Amino acid sequence: MHTDGSADDQRLTDALVASGVAVVCISDRADFDAGLHVAADEFDMALPRIVAASGAGVSNAQRAARRAGLTAALLLNAPVGRPVGHRSLDTMLFVDRELLSARLWGRLASWLGHASFQIVDGSLTAPVRSWLANPGDVVREPLGVGSTIGAFAASAAIVALPLAVNPATAGADPFDGGVSVSSHHISGDSSGAQGSGAGSDATEGDAVPASAITGDGTTLVAPAATGSLAFIGGNHLKWFVNTNITFSTTSSASGAASEASFTQAVNATTSAGGTVTSTLSDAFDGHQSLFVDVAGTHQATTSPNNVYNKTGAAPTADANCPTEEYLFPVKSMQGLDVSRTVFVPADQNYARWINTFHNPTTDPITIATGSGNNFGSDANTILTNSTNGDATADLTDTWVASMQNYSGTTSSDVRLANVIQGPGASVAPTSFNFVAGDDNPYWSWDITVQPGETVSIMNFVVGTATKADAAATAAKLAALDPTTRAADCIDLAATGTIVNFAANPEVTVAPVTVNETDGTATVTFTRAVAGPAATVTFTVAGGSATPGTDYTDPATFTASFAAGSTTATVSIPIANDADVEPDETLTVTVTGVTGFAAMGAATVPATVTIISDDVPVTTTTNRGILPPTGSTSSGSVAWLGALLAGAGALFVRLTRRRRPV
Repeated sequence: MHTDGSADDQRLTDALVASGVAVVCISDRADFDAGLHVAADEFDMALPRIVAASGAGVSNAQRAARRAGLTAALLLNAPVGRPVGHRSLDTMLFVDRELLSARLWGRLASWLGHASFQIVDGSLTAPVRSWLANPGDVVREPLGVGSTIGAFAASAAIVALPLAVNPATAGADPFDGGVSVSSHHISGDSSGAQGSGAGSDATEGDAVPASAITGDGTTLVAPAATGSLAFIGGNHLKWFVNTNITFSTTSSASGAASEASFTQAVNATTSAGGTVTSTLSDAFDGHQSLFVDVAGTHQATTSPNNVYNKTGAAPTADANCPTEEYLFPVKSMQGLDVSRTVFVPADQNYARWINTFHNPTTDPITIATGSGNNFGSDANTILTNSTNGDATADLTDTWVASMQNYSGTTSSDVRLANVIQGPGASVAPTSFNFVAGDDNPYWSWDITVQPGETVSIMNFVVGTATKADAAATAAKLAALDPTTRAADCIDLAATGTIVNFAANPEVTVAPVTVNETDGTATVTFTRAVAGPAATVTFTVAGGSATPGTDYTDPATFTASFAAGSTTATVSIPIANDADVEPDETLTVTVTGVTGFAAMGAATVPATVTIISDDVPVTTTTNRGILPPTGSTSSGSVAWLGALLAGAGALFVRLTRRRRPV
């Protein structure tokens, strides 16, 4: 594919891939022969080769194909006045029906240039397949005599006979002397092709659409495209994910996304704060490459020494989430066993990557690892929001939102938000480069993996139609909000190993009070977020309660969280004795957690209180003359006694006052 990164190039590439054709993309400013060498390295030399191009790249593509001895050309929407077809090439020219001015010229040009011609309505897959079956047959849609004469008269001044080639119009080859094409041109990171042995690119090349990076060589007959994994999220955003990248590249990798576009029109925000209906596309030209380098290098935007590619095998669907997550194979990098997973939930608006590093050696290994990216928005990249509420990115941000700046009042690109880390993470990034005007952001960590240890780094990218939605979703993902399914389908091999998020919810155990007659005390352990299965280990110690007398230890000192559950319980048998005693206590303490859960640094033990139902018997003895209090006569007798006592006291007082002095 001779490409300048246009939308028609992408359409043509997608149609070829859907027809089982492996595609190598070559910038129209790169060396065509070097691209053929790449094809020769990746695919069987016995397979036929054709050139494909669209728009302004048609003429250069045809010339390059003839020089290289190719025998067929597949062209789309060639501009008026450009030569089309040649007697040495089996050529098919497709023209979109809505291009009214080009339709007539296309028919005439195909007639003059010995080329097949067909008007297409949108999809190219069926007509491309039909032509590939018989490329040597010249087939043209009918054109009347009158229309032919009119077309020839109108076009005579601008249509050059395609049999004549003017080398001066081809332009000087920027890679004179014979050079090899760099993976930059394959991945589309705008860095240009690089000459053999050169220390830097010979010239800056055009971006190749990442979705057009195809042909990973998995078979010789119909190699699968490197972007052949396709996921559609809940907001109709279609993600294309590379399978096994077989060449070196800086903005892509096995498991990296090559592109994301909406499959239907959405309400996209405008610069004035309103919305416009648009089918947003071109999310990036490579996203979430994975590099594993020597600690302290952070070469994500220059030349990483080790990129996760050439894994030798295709990814496999996760058995637990077969339509939403793929597991990529293990590759040895810097002494570590490196693998990754890609998860795109069918009811959400994001993609998730988990990169996992296992140390199989007996010595600690320290590495620099992270993600290099290419958003394809070049100098038009702007930051729209971040964790801190501003349009700048720094090491304290958990997420950063961005987009291609408005052209006028609209922007045709997907609105993005990258979630780099979560609050309370045990390991923070050591490098974070994300600035306006640069569409190649990167972030990296220096991590040390101990012998036998497994460590994982997790990242999310949100793709939406509005800036507000991108920011809101990113904030939820950073907090691992369960409504986002952020922790769903996490491979148990990576569970509990994620260091840039507090990914495993902390386990707490709640106090409980029971009656002695209940028979058991049910103790409940809780994790804040539902996820895969997990197991808690704990101890039980008597406080004032005596083990074996007041309670019995549980059968096992473990409690299990079922997948998708936030609670786990254990029953402790309680003895219902006849002893007269006060309420008693025992203590349950979490000692360990495995799976999707974590033991917090300040996990508080839970107290189980047992309320006794046994009380002492109380007896009352009446020793006085009067009936017991509460009898029917006690009130009147007491009243009479009090009256007599009062009268007697008054008589004595009066009597004493009459005595003479």
